Amino acid sequence: NPPNRSALLLEAGACILPIKIDGLSTKAAEGSGLAAGATVDFYGEAVVRFSGGKAAATAFVENAMKDRRCLTFDELTGRLAALTTPIVRRHCLGLTLEELVSDADFRGQLHSEMGAALAEDFEQIGLDLVRLSLAEFNSPAYSELVVKNAQLDEARRRAEHEAAMRRFSNAESLARIKDAQE
Repeated sequence: NPPNRSALLLEAGACILPIKIDGLSTKAAEGSGLAAGATVDFYGEAVVRFSGGKAAATAFVENAMKDRRCLTFDELTGRLAALTTPIVRRHCLGLTLEELVSDADFRGQLHSEMGAALAEDFEQIGLDLVRLSLAEFNSPAYSELVVKNAQLDEARRRAEHEAAMRRFSNAESLARIKDAQE
């Protein structure tokens, strides 16, 4: 039996807990000849609050506090990292750096899986997951690729605009020639 203890739970609204995972490896790109891909860091945030009521307070004391005299912010964020690291790592290992930057479906899947794991764990300790924010991945190679993709996208849009202007100009010129012939 755990020792007698008391806990003071304050309703202080929502609390933002950072999720930082360093040194995640991506899949090597096809034909790169590398055994491993790039290394990236992940940062996100989970916003939580106490569920409220006696049941939530009991769950927090029994399942989060256990035999501890206190539960620090760092211990709670460590719990988040322990839950989310395997999920983020698995997704990163399945994608190349290029896919990590450009695959929108990946972020949705990652958000869903992390949210489900955190919500389930938080429910057991009397907390509600209010919001999960997947801020971003970061590394020099990741940042370089984001800039490169933005430049390519800008060049593509400029080329599309110029082609549309040429079509418009050609159509206008043809209309003037037709008008002149009539």
